[in-house]
Amino acid sequence: MDTHMLALSTRIRNQPNWTKDRILPEKRRLWHKWGKGSGLCNDEVAFVLDELEYYAGICKPEHGMEVGCFDMIWTSDILVDKELCNKLAGQFEAFKQRRDNRKYVRWHCCWQDVTTLCVVCPSSNMLDFNRTRIHEDMQLRSPEDALKYVGCGKRPESTKEWEKLYARQGSSVSISWGFMNALSSWRTQSVLPSEVYVDAAGNARFMTYINNIHPIKHKQLYTTIERALTAVIPLFEELLTDMVYPLRLRIFEDISNGIDVRPRVPEINKISDTFIKKYSEWYHKTKFVPLPSGKFTMPKRPSYPFSLRRQRLQVVVGSTEYIVPPTRSNTGDVAIIALNYTFKVPNERIIAAAACYYKMENISSAKQGVSLHYCEDTWGHYHDHENDMFSDGQGDEHLLDLQNDTADRTFIDTSLAPSCSLGKQNIKEGTCLCFSALYDSNQLEVELVDLAKQGIIKDLAFYLVDPSVRRISTEIVPPQQTNWWMDEIFSLPFFQKIPWLIVERIKYYISNDDGFYVDRLVRDSICTDSDGEYEAIICGGL
Repeated sequence: MDTHMLALSTRIRNQPNWTKDRILPEKRRLWHKWGKGSGLCNDEVAFVLDELEYYAGICKPEHGMEVGCFDMIWTSDILVDKELCNKLAGQFEAFKQRRDNRKYVRWHCCWQDVTTLCVVCPSSNMLDFNRTRIHEDMQLRSPEDALKYVGCGKRPESTKEWEKLYARQGSSVSISWGFMNALSSWRTQSVLPSEVYVDAAGNARFMTYINNIHPIKHKQLYTTIERALTAVIPLFEELLTDMVYPLRLRIFEDISNGIDVRPRVPEINKISDTFIKKYSEWYHKTKFVPLPSGKFTMPKRPSYPFSLRRQRLQVVVGSTEYIVPPTRSNTGDVAIIALNYTFKVPNERIIAAAACYYKMENISSAKQGVSLHYCEDTWGHYHDHENDMFSDGQGDEHLLDLQNDTADRTFIDTSLAPSCSLGKQNIKEGTCLCFSALYDSNQLEVELVDLAKQGIIKDLAFYLVDPSVRRISTEIVPPQQTNWWMDEIFSLPFFQKIPWLIVERIKYYISNDDGFYVDRLVRDSICTDSDGEYEAIICGGL
């Protein structure tokens, strides 16, 4: 019944002003009715209501910060104000229209004809262990100083050199050389984070350049992005505190009457139709008995969150536009958008993400879905961590009462992702949503105001690197963008004496940097393949 309790809690937290309404008797009676209607008993409903008291206690309504639709999700509708949203919209539109930026703007055609435009794509000009140059002696007082070092540096020639480089950064790396494909390239490529300093007042300042955003041509955009990052720093602080002090399951399952007789799982290449039949029969006849919910116990979470003030952080910046086509029918069908928040590559150590929705056009309602993707060994069993909130250590998918008839409850086909929907968060223009990277926030449900016109959603995303480790960043990687170093080189006096047409022809023949780009669909498969290792890294590190 844990999922039904989660659903009730999510439904209540998606109501406007629920923190104030929780003390009203008529509202509590209504919520109790919702719980009974979903099959919960009185004790389970009482557990949820007591849990909501805890959530209301850690919310910061005076700062506009509230707990989202599920644990380890924080949201705010006022941290990014209308004036900042307008600035982001105008400056990113100017960024998109610049001719020298167009080669880095990526179009993707997604599900249901929804078009995704990656305005600032972190997968462009990545850290590539086969091509990237390193310059450890760059003297950077501001992001603009990086332009002095374009084309400089040395490329490490071996795995040992890269490992030594990461060791000097106080971290480690896992590299695989050889043929690159969707399943191995996560060990040879990585996004490039920027260095950010958060002062005592909580103001964020970029110390190094943002990958794919020119620090001089778009200096005003840097200032605006810093304001947006400053706004979401408090959300990151609350989220990191939740990740260190997670809630546990509401109800543990008594699996002693079924787990011992489960058919032995063979190696993946030895699976037969006979075993699939036996496993399916065992699955459907076994009854998993839920234990009583008991009373809600207050977690050990401290009253004040961890502080990121006076800290040096590593942050990846991205910006995306989603264009929803006009609805072909008059029924007001919900459009499903595939979001671009997939960062589960172990070498990158992204532990949290924050999305700021700064512009919405012709959108009547929008809900961002959050799900838990199950890490698979052979049969989709969840790799548990002893302090994790989703499992009691038995490693069985029944713990969340998964309903996945498509996969026939056997999860034989790993392409049928076994995941559990955790809830849907209401969003609007100006909403900031901060969530753990352990989740998959990869779906957005939207409805259009005018069905005959297209809808547009624009966001600015920040991906936070684990503060306890250091990764290679733009602090020691000179700009890799072709047009950046061409601007510097062709501004030298020597090229001023050459006819303009010849210079343009030389630029035309200079190879572009498509080799530094990883398609988003390829990256999705990379992240799916590395889910298990990534979950262990996150839980173990925190």
